[in-house]
This record gives sequence, structure tokens and C-alpha cells, in this order.
Amino acid sequence: MKTFLMSSKQKALWLITALATLFCIIATQWATPNKHKHNLTKAKTQIVSIDSALSAFFSDGGDVPEGFNLLNQRDQNARLFEMLTGKSAINNQRRTYITIASVNEGLIDPWGTPYNIRIAKLGNSAVTPMGKIVSDRFCIWSNGPNLKDDMGAVDDIVNWQSHGR
Repeated sequence: MKTFLMSSKQKALWLITALATLFCIIATQWATPNKHKHNLTKAKTQIVSIDSALSAFFSDGGDVPEGFNLLNQRDQNARLFEMLTGKSAINNQRRTYITIASVNEGLIDPWGTPYNIRIAKLGNSAVTPMGKIVSDRFCIWSNGPNLKDDMGAVDDIVNWQSHGR
């Protein structure tokens, strides 16, 4: 039977490789919860910014165009972003209600999915994800870390708790 002996140089290299691997595993385990927590905080902050911007826009008499709710979410968000940043003719005053510093362009959440924004239009008095009345004017939610639209449930981050509903 052959015995394998390592030189001191090989032992040192093996030890460095093992320690580097261990460090990478520990760093990954430590960073994942912090990134998750950061993304949750960022989504909540962005939702508050969008909520405030939409409230101010509607208070100033702004409105969304006919057929707006028929657009897909990415197109809706792109139009909303233009309206709220004053880049759209729909925003007659060309007032800035939101900045790119406070939200991602296109109103995309930290996980890369568009924020879900439902706006009541033309006599509709409530917005109702999952059949629940949550707002008289609009509601906003992120799909959250699972990237699935749970209509404001499961891990979704929503704006309607801030309205006391």
C-alpha cells in the first residue's frame, strides 16, 4: 500500500484553500439575510415614495388616461413614472412628484419585478386585490422575495396598511 505524504508547501496550500472555502461559505450565509433585509426596507421605502407621489399627483387634479388599467404592468409603470417625473404631457403642470433617486426607473422593485399599481378610474370607488377593498383611489404592492404576485398576501409588501385598512 502506498502512503501519500504531503510536503509542507502542499499542506500550507491545502490549509489556505480550506480556509478560503470556509470564509466564502460563512460570508455567503451572513450576506444573504442582510441583503434580504435591505431589499425589504428598500421596497417599503419605495412604496411610500410612490404612494406619496400618486397622492400629490391626484390632489393636483392629475388623472390617468383612458384604458390605462388595460396596459401590462411594465407599460403602466413606465407611463406612471413619466407622469410622476413630469416627462409626460398627461402631467399638464410638468411638476415632479417623484425622482429617480427615490425609486428605480420604471417603478421596479428591488427584486427586479414591476410594482403592482392599481388605480380606481371613472367612478370606481375602490381598488380590490383578491376582492378586498383596500383603497378609495389606488393600491401598490411588490411581489416580494418570492417574485410571485400574491395580490398583497404571503410575502408581498403593500401600501394599504399605511392607510389603516
